[in-house]
Amino acid sequence: MNVYQEVTLLPDLISTSNFLWKRVFPQVHLALVEMKGVVGISFPEYRDKWLGNKLRVFAESDMQLDQLNLRHWLRFFADYTHVTSIRQLPVSVRYARYRRIQVKTNKERLARRRAVRHNLSYEQALKDYDNFIEPRLTLPYINMKSVSAGVEFKLFISKELVPGLDKAGFTSYGLSSRNKWSSVPEF
Repeated sequence: MNVYQEVTLLPDLISTSNFLWKRVFPQVHLALVEMKGVVGISFPEYRDKWLGNKLRVFAESDMQLDQLNLRHWLRFFADYTHVTSIRQLPVSVRYARYRRIQVKTNKERLARRRAVRHNLSYEQALKDYDNFIEPRLTLPYINMKSVSAGVEFKLFISKELVPGLDKAGFTSYGLSSRNKWSSVPEF
């Protein structure tokens, strides 16, 4: 990772940070899908339960960020976002891994899956989840809606400081994948 661009959300009394993330991040996601895992992201203001108002997008070259074309993808949110020019990384940086955390929270869905895997009726499988307690995450998240399935979900994001840069590739959300640990500069 040699270059980055920063997107700053500009909330106001009506459009809160959470509201803007819900509108802006899906556009960033669509742009990242086209980049096929070569661009990573970070949230420099990340705290325990808050993502902050900034998003950094990292790549190896200016050409990759030019190809990503964030200004084009965020053109409908020009009044609510500020996108910087492409910048070189500072000399001294730390590294962090941002990744998606998914929890199994829907007992009906879990029961359907159990029924298929263990050749049970749905009712039998559902009884196995009678004492199911839905896990609660306190991580920051972005409310998303799947374009393909049409369902809404929370994209929970965790952050972990790591000793160095790992370049295994990123998900279509710009996050480290489960199988390939990737990190981004943190400053």
